[in-house]
Amino acid sequence: MEGIWGVVSSAHVNSDTSEYQRMRKLMTREANIVIDQVFKNGATEVIVNDSHDIMDNLLIEELDPRAH
Repeated sequence: MEGIWGVVSSAHVNSDTSEYQRMRKLMTREANIVIDQVFKNGATEVIVNDSHDIMDNLLIEELDPRAH
């Protein structure tokens, strides 16, 4: 999650805190912005791989359904 907009504290990336859930939402929104923009710029397929820590940072039920 480090590197996305709004992550400024270790509490943001610690799954034992309430802030972590908030950052998951921000991360998913940020991913959706990227997904939307790459489709608008000609992509025909987008594959998202959440490969940080235990790989459950993104809220997959809120991820743009055009992405795999």
